[in-house]
Amino acid sequence: MRYAQSIRRPRILIVDDERDVLRLLTEFFQSEGFSVDTALDAVEALELLQDGHFDVALVDLVLPGISGTQLISQMKELNIPTTPILMSGYASVDSAIEALKKGVFDYVVKPFDLENLLLTVKRAVDYNVLLTETPYLEHPEAFYNFVTEIKPGMPIREIVNRTLELILLEIGADSACAFIVADESGEMERIHKCRSGGKVCFDFNPEVARDLLGDKPYVVLVGEEVKKLFPSSRGSKPEFVVVHAVEGFRKHYGFLNICGFNPLKRPTEGKLKLFQIVTAVFSTAVENTAVHNELLNAFHQTVQGLIKAIEAKDEYTRGHSERVARYSRELALEAGYPPDFAERIYQAALLHDIGKIGIRLDYLKKPDTLTEEETLLFRAHTEIGKEILLPLHFLHDVVPIVYYHHERWDGTGYPEGLKGEEIPVGARIVCITDAYDAMASSRPYREGLSKELIVEELEKNAGKQFDPELVRIFVKMIREGKLSRGEPGRDAE
Repeated sequence: MRYAQSIRRPRILIVDDERDVLRLLTEFFQSEGFSVDTALDAVEALELLQDGHFDVALVDLVLPGISGTQLISQMKELNIPTTPILMSGYASVDSAIEALKKGVFDYVVKPFDLENLLLTVKRAVDYNVLLTETPYLEHPEAFYNFVTEIKPGMPIREIVNRTLELILLEIGADSACAFIVADESGEMERIHKCRSGGKVCFDFNPEVARDLLGDKPYVVLVGEEVKKLFPSSRGSKPEFVVVHAVEGFRKHYGFLNICGFNPLKRPTEGKLKLFQIVTAVFSTAVENTAVHNELLNAFHQTVQGLIKAIEAKDEYTRGHSERVARYSRELALEAGYPPDFAERIYQAALLHDIGKIGIRLDYLKKPDTLTEEETLLFRAHTEIGKEILLPLHFLHDVVPIVYYHHERWDGTGYPEGLKGEEIPVGARIVCITDAYDAMASSRPYREGLSKELIVEELEKNAGKQFDPELVRIFVKMIREGKLSRGEPGRDAE
């Protein structure tokens, strides 16, 4: 994505003694909206750096005369406010470590992947803007990490904890506290952090805080005003408090406070400005997470509606998708996959049969073997499922699992005949749990199989239909009673 022409174009300096490299990088970055200058050696580069501001300097490690690392050291000695990135044709760990020790933002290796290089330069530009516009930062790396790592969907409490840690580190308060609406109940929750051995403030009064703030984003309170905020005798009373409202575009989410117990250590104007910036980032993150959670809830409701539509076509499969989803999540966790991956498999398993909406009812309920033509039409449900889900961008991660869950380990499955580890692991998991629930569920023409017979079938088909290692783990779970309760075919009434 090009930088908008309505704002100042990021300016970069490329330092390399190879003219072909300079020409390639100049053309590329200019096409991406950057202003580009070049230098063939360190002497020319220093002249340009001292004459004008550059956001980023891309510096080759090997230069005639003064090396790239020596140039970067001189930049630091001269307090040149440009963020350096070191380029090298040698992928040496030692040289990379040494460069990073000298304050290099990043280390890139030739030949370049231009898209990755562009991302690195954009991050460096953002970092440079942060440093130049907030010169009172004492720990710029910590602040940069905070700004870039807070993502929509991150649990509110994790966002709060990261914010409070940064406040204690960068603003120097004795304690920091959030009174925040952390869930849909609307009730405020208190989360605090203090310095080692520090004091804690209790019984903050949010109603008083609202009155004191009025239309102001924050207030600095001292003396009697502090006592109004902390009316009870619990905890220590601070000498000063800075209260900042946490406001989103849609609603008020609570307050961020910093407290100090030494009247001589009130935050400076620069630190108060920084507190405003931190709170703005925090407010945006809290609201983004709230919106993300609302969308996720809407997604769950949509999924449940789709599942009911599928299962309404065949009453004997009622509850099947939910059971397969639970078993799939449990198998993924037992196999050692992280919780977020297991949750993705759960979502995919909920939707694994969504394509059956497009399959004729008599095919779904037919007790006899399907004809060859009927089989081909029935197998189309994986393609139909993929086509239903692909337009939903937030479900892209689950599409391969839905599409490939009928592939077989030996390569004889459908839709594409993938084999072994070519099959996405999520699809391999759903293949097992789907078969387990199908065998365990009663149908009009047969009773569900016993666990002993199911285990026998799973083990017999390990290495044929199923991933043998996942079968081993799943069979162990069955024998040890680790699967969630719920009687297949009967627990969704």
